[in-house]
Amino acid sequence: MTPELLIPLGGVGIALALLGVERVWVRANQQAIPLRIAVAGTRGKSSVTRLVAAGLAAGNKRPLAKTTGSRAAVLLPSGEERLLLRRGLPSILEQRHILAMARRAGANALVVEVMSIRPENYAVELGHLLRPHILALTNVRPDHVADLGSSPEQAARTFMQGVPAGTHVVYLQGTWPESATKLLPQRASQVTAVDPNAYRSELAGLTVPYAEWTNNVRLALAVCEAAGVPAAVAGRGMARVRGDFGALRAWRITEEDREWIVINAFAANDPVSTLSILHRVQDAPLCRGLPIGGVLNLRGDRGDRTGQWSKLLASREGPPLDFLLVVGDRPASLVRRARSRYKDRVEAVRVREPSDIFRAGRRFAPDGGVLFGFGNIGGVGGVLVEHWENVGEPQCLWSSLS
Repeated sequence: MTPELLIPLGGVGIALALLGVERVWVRANQQAIPLRIAVAGTRGKSSVTRLVAAGLAAGNKRPLAKTTGSRAAVLLPSGEERLLLRRGLPSILEQRHILAMARRAGANALVVEVMSIRPENYAVELGHLLRPHILALTNVRPDHVADLGSSPEQAARTFMQGVPAGTHVVYLQGTWPESATKLLPQRASQVTAVDPNAYRSELAGLTVPYAEWTNNVRLALAVCEAAGVPAAVAGRGMARVRGDFGALRAWRITEEDREWIVINAFAANDPVSTLSILHRVQDAPLCRGLPIGGVLNLRGDRGDRTGQWSKLLASREGPPLDFLLVVGDRPASLVRRARSRYKDRVEAVRVREPSDIFRAGRRFAPDGGVLFGFGNIGGVGGVLVEHWENVGEPQCLWSSLS
């Protein structure tokens, strides 16, 4: 063997040894946490993660939870919430450090939102890094489909095929294609398909501090029961849950003597979820009879999502809005397509200050009205939500569960 070969082979040996040490470290941290719960799906992961953690805490467990939705955050067993600061791009490898953090914090339960959108990463994250005892599956919607499969049905199959052996899977009936759920018995040790009408009595007396979807709460209650916490007990904890930065909320704001209702639906992302929220907003007593304008925020790194909205806004099925303001990255091209439906009621707005949005809105609704934020919460969306939180008066859109 020549000397030149000794150096790289030695490097490979060191790398393999380090990988072995890393594997032992991760496994030790896993074993130190007797209950590990992962939450996967397209929409609602952050909400379900927070709800489950709140329910477990009410059942005298000490959960550490991590969400990666609108803003990555860690919820400590003490109840404190800390933003998760990253030095680089998000990576599933950060889940290793969450395991270690949970062990150091003395958590006896871990609730983690799954990060992966690519099948190969999804399998590694669940099967090697987290190895959950319970996996909650929220739903499958037409977002990230290019990464997960050629269609929502294929994406659903990807979610099911990545389930680690021996996991207890909990999902709501009717939220996943049957062609995908029939794969679960081949993978999971136990499958709980929650009836769409389950937990009626618990839901009837439950309110949360923001507008939450009943299905998210129903799924979270089922997960808590699977973890040994009765639904009635878990519900008491969920009543005190702290909503995600991207949670659906509304505020009343007075700007230049005009009153506006502003709504944060930026985190819904995909058209199906967004239109469902918009229809509820239109029927809400707070908004009924007022002109409703959309504030669509575009992100340059989410061209697939921009393409979905561009196609929909140019069609007859586009959101029934009185006017549309487009902000964020390169809005002009989308505006040109949207004119086929909205005519002169659509405008690109170069936002420098949040007041620019109200000023543009007054050109279409001189006496004020409703501004419905959607599309993406990153960039301009996040800036607007922070401003609305700081200056607005929180409003109740409807009963907190819908």
